[in-house]
Amino acid sequence: MGKKTKITKKLTKQQRRFVDEYMIDLNATQAAIRAKYGKKNAGTVGPRLVRKSHVAKEIQKRMDRRSKRTEIKADEIVEQLNEIRNLKIGALVDKNGALLPIKQWPDAVQRCVTSIDVQEEFTGSGKDRKSIGYTKKIRIESRIKSLELLARHLGMLNTKVELDVADGFVELLERVKNSPMGSPQGMIKHRGDDE
Repeated sequence: MGKKTKITKKLTKQQRRFVDEYMIDLNATQAAIRAKYGKKNAGTVGPRLVRKSHVAKEIQKRMDRRSKRTEIKADEIVEQLNEIRNLKIGALVDKNGALLPIKQWPDAVQRCVTSIDVQEEFTGSGKDRKSIGYTKKIRIESRIKSLELLARHLGMLNTKVELDVADGFVELLERVKNSPMGSPQGMIKHRGDDE
């Protein structure tokens, strides 16, 4: 018996460009546009490319390298999303409602903060102007976005719909297509046709 050789399809230059672009934001449609497949068909071309086995293998290879390089594991991402989901605002303040110093915030809370805006408040004007305190605004990661990402990871937001078409339906379509009328619209009877 002859030795079986595995034939691996190589990426074209444009497919390689598509993979480069896809790795930026994991958006197949936008990657297809940036890889010059054209805006008009990008919505179908991008997802189709991602499903091609040789393209999918290259994407997976690059994702594995990225994961190894950054030392980030999927479990860590899920854990951090869960931290955002479970964030308690009360962890930022003391028993009197005063904001705690940042160093006293739990690590999980510190990771969820995206920005802090501090504005000094004054009363009066000119020589009579006096500082009366500070307004502190703390922006944290979106709990809704975190829940959405967790749900997507758990397969709860599956946006793909698979249809299992029964053979009878396919046969019916074939009969309609091959009928003298040529289309489903031609089979509609109008009042008075039989009269």
